[in-house]
Amino acid sequence: MSVYAVILGAGGGSRIGGPIPKQFIELSGKPVIAYTLEKFSAHAQVDHILVVTHPDYIEQTREIIQKYSILKVLDVIIGGDERFDSSYIALKRLECDDDDIIIIQDAVRPFTTHRIIDDSILVAEEHGSAVTAVPTTDTIAEVDDGFVKTVPSRSRFHNFQTPQTFRYRIILDAHEKEKVESIRDITDDVALVIKTGHKVKIVEGDYENIKLTTPADIELAKSILCNRTFI
Repeated sequence: MSVYAVILGAGGGSRIGGPIPKQFIELSGKPVIAYTLEKFSAHAQVDHILVVTHPDYIEQTREIIQKYSILKVLDVIIGGDERFDSSYIALKRLECDDDDIIIIQDAVRPFTTHRIIDDSILVAEEHGSAVTAVPTTDTIAEVDDGFVKTVPSRSRFHNFQTPQTFRYRIILDAHEKEKVESIRDITDDVALVIKTGHKVKIVEGDYENIKLTTPADIELAKSILCNRTFI
């Protein structure tokens, strides 16, 4: 069994603003994507890394990989219009056995820990599918036409993070079924796997395992980086 990490960074980062996508913003002089790649490159169980990026940033991504001596990278490839499409392009690019483990990770989630990666691989081996998540800390409301309809107990709800981890055959078959049945209202890999009949086991995440989406996230990331003794 081999373990493949798919790093998704094909988005344009429009919510951050500025001239470059968010994965290339620097934290303490290093691009965000470099932190993410270093974490998976250094993990003993990860055998191969495939990076998915925007066509305008293929060379810049390769330069970062070379500059920071990122090991295990099979290739840097062009992603699709949506995150969902990029996952499928990566899955089709890989030459895997059915039981190989595929870790799908946001390029802009630089604080994923080795413990989370360990647990994700272990759970995917045992159950076939795993998603990193943390219990929601906010009250959740169902809204209808601008009015609160119900307020369910927040103890039943979690916020998804990445990595999302699967046996290769499970996630590939889910995407292939989507192509046949056009399940286009499902854009997340976990939601798609559930839609196609598989259970997905929760892996305990970390509230610092944030995705950098807004300018406020960048400021929070700087604070996390300054206060962490590891990365």
